[in-house]
Amino acid sequence: MRAPVAFCALIAFATVICDIQEHGHSYLTRNVTVENGACIFEHNTLPDGETKALHGPCVIATCYAARREVNAALCRNFGVDPGCRFHWRFVGVYPECCPRQVCDGTD
Repeated sequence: MRAPVAFCALIAFATVICDIQEHGHSYLTRNVTVENGACIFEHNTLPDGETKALHGPCVIATCYAARREVNAALCRNFGVDPGCRFHWRFVGVYPECCPRQVCDGTD
């Protein structure tokens, strides 16, 4: 009986980890300002129920106007290989503005 329960727990954990690696961590902002049925989030207007890629901050965010909440996913997490570095791109919207690994002096 323990083996099936442990297996199910492992599958659930792996699913969460895969989602975090693909999209990064997500966070919930509560008590956001709602104007004309849209959430105001970090100086961005998000229509209710819509998911929108943003530049400032570099996230993908969804507005839940009735609950006055915005759920946002950050850029994915990744390690940097030896001899490489993080390169932040301050152009475009999510995911173009997410950091990338740069190696051998290339951008």
